[in-house]
This record gives sequence, C-alpha cells and structure tokens, in this order.
Amino acid sequence: MSSAHKYSWTTSDGRKRSAYRAQWIGPDGKQRGKRGFDRKGDALDWASDREAEARHGITIDGERPSGRTTVEVWTRTWLTAQEVRPSTAQSYKMAVKRINAAFGGRSLASIRPTELRTWRSKTLGETYAASTAAHTAAVFAMVLKAAVQDRLIERSPMPPARHGSVSSTRVVDPDQLLTPSQIAAWAAGMAPKQHPRSKWTPPAVAVEMPLVAARTGLRKGELLGLRLEDVDFLRREIRVDHQLLRTGLYGPTKTAAGNRTIPLTADVGAAINRHLLIQPAIAGEPIFRGVRGRRWTHEAFRTCWERGRVAADLPEWVHWHALRDVYASTLIRSGLDLREVMTLLGHTSSEETLRTYARLWPDSRERAREALEAVWIEVVSADERQQDASSD
Repeated sequence: MSSAHKYSWTTSDGRKRSAYRAQWIGPDGKQRGKRGFDRKGDALDWASDREAEARHGITIDGERPSGRTTVEVWTRTWLTAQEVRPSTAQSYKMAVKRINAAFGGRSLASIRPTELRTWRSKTLGETYAASTAAHTAAVFAMVLKAAVQDRLIERSPMPPARHGSVSSTRVVDPDQLLTPSQIAAWAAGMAPKQHPRSKWTPPAVAVEMPLVAARTGLRKGELLGLRLEDVDFLRREIRVDHQLLRTGLYGPTKTAAGNRTIPLTADVGAAINRHLLIQPAIAGEPIFRGVRGRRWTHEAFRTCWERGRVAADLPEWVHWHALRDVYASTLIRSGLDLREVMTLLGHTSSEETLRTYARLWPDSRERAREALEAVWIEVVSADERQQDASSD
C-alpha cells in the first residue's frame, strides 16, 4: 500500500527542517521510496501513481516507461491475463519457465536484441527440439509485445526471425510431402498386432484415419472428436465445431476460425463407411475410437500412429500434421485461392496460411509462362484456321 511519512533533519546552520517521504511497492514486490515532499498529500499522490504503474503497467503524467519490471514478474502477470484453453495455458507455463531460466531476474528494459538472437538460435536451438524452441521464442515475443502495449517498454527487443533461424511459423517444404503410397503404407502399419498368446483379434480401428486426415485436413483433435452426426452424407459435407481435448472431453476448436464446414469427398465417405462396418457408431461418441471401443487418448493415439510410421519406414520428420499438409497442397494445386484455402484449413488469417504454405503455391513466372503460351497458342491456331479457310 502507498503511504507517506514525515521525517526531520538538522541543517548545517542548526535549523530544524522536515519533509515527507513517499513509500510504495514496486513491480518487483519490494518497497520503494522518494524523499523531499513539502506536503503529505503530494507524497501520497506520488506514491499512489507509482503503485498504479507497477500494478497496471501504465505511466502517469506522460512519463517515459521505466522498464524496471523484471521478466519474471511480468510473465506472471501476463499468464494470469491469458484466456486460452487449459492445454494452451499449460504450454505457455512451460515456455515461460524456459524464458525465466534465462531472463527471469532481468528487467524488461535491459534485454537487447543481440541477446535474444543468440538465445533463440543457440540456447534454444541447441537444447530443445525445433518445435519446442520455436514455441518458446514465439511466447516470449507475445510477452514482450504485451509489455509494449502496457507501456512497460517502448519497443520489443525481440528481433524478427530470419530464414534458417527459429521461427514461430512452420514452412512446409514441397519435397517433404507424403505420397499416396506412403499414406497407404502408414495406414496399413497402424493395424494392431495380435498378441501370440491371445485368441482375441483386435479390430483394425485406425487404418482409415490417415486417408480421412489427408482428404479433409482435420487436425488431430478434430479427427479424434468427429461424430457421425457431424457428417452429412446427403449434402456431402463435414461440420467442424469441436475437438477431443487431452482431458478426454469435447472442447472448442483451436481457434474461432476452426469452426467450419468442409467438403465430404466420395473416398472419405467410403473410408468412414468401411470403418463403421468394423466399429459401429455410438450416438454422441466419436466415429474413430480405440480397440476397446473407448475414446482415444492423445497419448495412445500417438503410440498408434508412431508405430504405423515406423512400420511404413517413413522419415523421422513425419508427424501426424504431415497429413494436413497433404490436404493443403491438394487444395493449392487444384487452383483454389488463398482465402478458400485459409477457410478450409481453419486458419485465423491468410497471412498464417501464406507463410506456412508459401512454397507450395506455383511460381509466378511459371504461371505467367503458362498464361502466355495459352494465349499465343490460341492466336496461332486462329491464324492457321483463317489461312486454311483462305486457301480453300
């Protein structure tokens, strides 16, 4: 709490003097003070303003932000203000833990871009997996951006990610797209193996899932939560408005843009029907469930698709998300524009779609070449037809 206290002293000529000292709690939780106020009210006003700065991240009377707030204190405040799903909040907490291990005791204003560039490429890049390093750097960028918005610092010291450095956005390589034969091999590898001492043959409940994922672009949680009532065979479309969370319960999609309707192709409809012959649907339950008929857990499903990946001899870089990349590449190669691809993928912005799949779009020079050739072939053909008509 802010307060003001009177103090006295004796000057060099023997006279008694008095003034007031303002006291408040700083952003680091420690008590701060400032002397020299003639009136108690002035001291209280000063202390109240400084405490407001620490509590709300603002500056009073147009003062420049001091930036003395430490990274650890600010990340704690930032985490409290995030309104995200529990799983996302947990990932933020883990990222903040890694951030505080490197910068927790530092003030926000003391951090320099060179330090962050080194930390991002060396400490993170050499210690953690690429996805973990990218996520941690992206969270720190969000934390620093929020500090700028709350005027704790004037600008974010986080330098932009360059090509080849840790980036918060995946960039899909055209040379690392799965082929139909690889997807089929992956699906076959996800068939459960019968234990030699068991007479029970486990049903092949997962073999259709890679095909459905590659033809619909559903995220893993969306596929695991897909219900029969979400599939409209008459209108040939699939409604996506929820996903299966790690808690085993249904929850909202990753973002609001994830609520979408996607086309149901004939091969996807056939795959779902083949699966239903093996594992009949249960009202309110997902179409795809484990061998015992219960909902998949994310951990059990990862074990299943990882077993299939190894059995199909696919590279280590192949993740389940690679099937979603196949769907995106199919849309792009079919000539759909950026807005349509963004909508079907459930991306929040076209920028996210473009940054992730920029290398999959046809080269502009190649498109120009094809357009020119098409025009001139038509012109030449017309001239030849006219010449033939004249000669006749």
